[in-house]
Amino acid sequence: MFIGRFAAAQTEFEQGIRYDPQSAELHFNLGKLFSVQDNWIAARKEFETALRIDPSYVEGLDGLGFAQEALGDGAGAIASYEKAIAINEARKGKFVSAHVNLSAFYNRKGDSEKALSYARAAQELDPKSDGAWFQQAKAMEAQGRLTDAVDALNRAISLNARASSYYYVLAQVYRRLGKVEDSRKALDSFTRLERETSDVEEMRRNLANRSGNPPQPKSQRD
Repeated sequence: MFIGRFAAAQTEFEQGIRYDPQSAELHFNLGKLFSVQDNWIAARKEFETALRIDPSYVEGLDGLGFAQEALGDGAGAIASYEKAIAINEARKGKFVSAHVNLSAFYNRKGDSEKALSYARAAQELDPKSDGAWFQQAKAMEAQGRLTDAVDALNRAISLNARASSYYYVLAQVYRRLGKVEDSRKALDSFTRLERETSDVEEMRRNLANRSGNPPQPKSQRD
């Protein structure tokens, strides 16, 4: 993403908020935009505003947890993620992001047991959550369960073959297993995807410069 695209999206969301200041979704979207820019203080403010409007907004709680985590408030992040999980469970919903984010949080903290627990809980809600399989693989790698980690990583890749980080971790695990050729192939895939992403962004920049208009933000699904 580039400055022009961020500015255009921010203007659109802020205009929407002026017309409808009680829209939790608009404040959430603005918070997500700030998150992508690593503007975590502004992101936290927008998520908090969204939650004042709708305290049971699970996506807002998940976004707030991520912002709190980025700002070093681990306890606050855990509380926000857990609240999102509790609301989702009460609704019998299928929202998995808070589980996946908590799994990633505990993986970063070196608590592989909790990371594995939340990853598996996410899979129960959505077996096709590639993020849950990825976090499960990282927890298994930390536990020395390298073959299981490979299986989980390949499952994540089968669900989302465009996530370059999956191949990078897979290359590391293969290397630990002594599978040099498999490690090389995984690293080649990582390098190719990183290069393709860079090429696409460069092409968008060039097209925007030719047209004189900044490229618009991709949707959340891109």
